[in-house]
Parts: sequence; C-alpha cells; structure tokens
Amino acid sequence: MKNNEKIGDEYYIGVVLNDVYNEISKIANEKNLPFLMEADKDIPAVLIGDENLLKKMLIKNLTAAVENMSRGFVKCALKGEILQDKDGINLHFKVYCQGNKDELKEKEVKKSGFLNFLKRGSKECEANNCNNWQFDLEQRIADYLPMGDFRYSRKNIDCKPKEDVDRDINVLIIDD
Repeated sequence: MKNNEKIGDEYYIGVVLNDVYNEISKIANEKNLPFLMEADKDIPAVLIGDENLLKKMLIKNLTAAVENMSRGFVKCALKGEILQDKDGINLHFKVYCQGNKDELKEKEVKKSGFLNFLKRGSKECEANNCNNWQFDLEQRIADYLPMGDFRYSRKNIDCKPKEDVDRDINVLIIDD
C-alpha cells in the first residue's frame, strides 16, 4: 500500500461482520443448519475500503454455501495481520462447509461476482468444488482501536474514539 493513497471510505469492520452474520444466520436457521462466524477481536475497528462490496460478496457466497448444504454446518473465520508498513491490514477470510452438500457448481460462485472481487483486492483464492474457500483482502487502517466481539457492533453506536479522549486513563474501582 502506498502512503497517502486512500481507496474507499472508512467503515466499521465489526458492523459488516455483524450484518453478514445476522443475514446468513436467518437463512441457516430456515434450513436447520448451524452457521458459525469467528473473528480476531484485535482487528482494528475502523478500516478504509469498499464496505458494500465486501458485505455483498460475503452475503452472496455464504448464502450459496448455506443453501447448497443439506446437513452439516457452514463456518466463516476471519484473522487479521498488520502489514509491515503498519498503515494497512491483511484480512484473511476462510469459509468451511462441512457435511452433506447438494451439488454446487463452480460456475455459481463465478456468477456471483466473487472472482471479480478477488481480482480487485485479494492475493490468493482457493476453491475446492466450492466447498471450502479462502481469500485475503488488504485494507487501510483508519483507527487502531480493536473491534472486540463483532456481535456487539451496531451502526447506531459511535465506537470511534473522540480525539480529546485520553486512552491512557487508569481507573481503580474499590469495593468495600
């Protein structure tokens, strides 16, 4: 990533993950399939990139994974790695589909726009009959404050700290 290069807008990664989790959980519940999502709590909360494209891609492809499973579970895992230049992060997504699946053709994933998305921002993609897949996406960091548990991220909460807040405040609570 080049310094001073801003591609996209600021967004809260936890909100994106929460929205995706809620949407896919509804679909999975209708099929009585467990849907699991894990994310590294230390990923910076505010990133710079294409929030809508990321959300659409995840929802579309996770929906296809859930809809094409007859038994088992679908799991999405996200890990983050701060890049050496320290103004960016590599988001590493892995999706696992375990159990009995209906016939899911690779062309369905290609039609979804997933491969176009990967060409724009990924380093690597692995698709094994569309059963398990992974991709890396580099994003710029707008705020290093960790996102915490994505399940508690909401659009209506301003979780970005104000500039006048001192992050080095220590609080001692004494209980009699």
